[in-house]
Amino acid sequence: MDTFSHIIMGLGLGALAQIDPFAADHSTLSQAVSLGTVIGSNTPDYDFIYRMKGKGSYFRNHRAIFSTPSELN
Repeated sequence: MDTFSHIIMGLGLGALAQIDPFAADHSTLSQAVSLGTVIGSNTPDYDFIYRMKGKGSYFRNHRAIFSTPSELN
């Protein structure tokens, strides 16, 4: 998934959380849940920052922190 897909999924999950009447009735909580789901859904793809440095850097470092040791060899 690309960054745009992660954002859309985060917005969808945030909207789904609005089904809960408690979250829907409190605007501050509603905003916090929506923002939290968008940020949380982008966490696995934080390495988009490497894309700004160039495609070579992105492909070298993409998901490197989450790779298992056998994948790194």
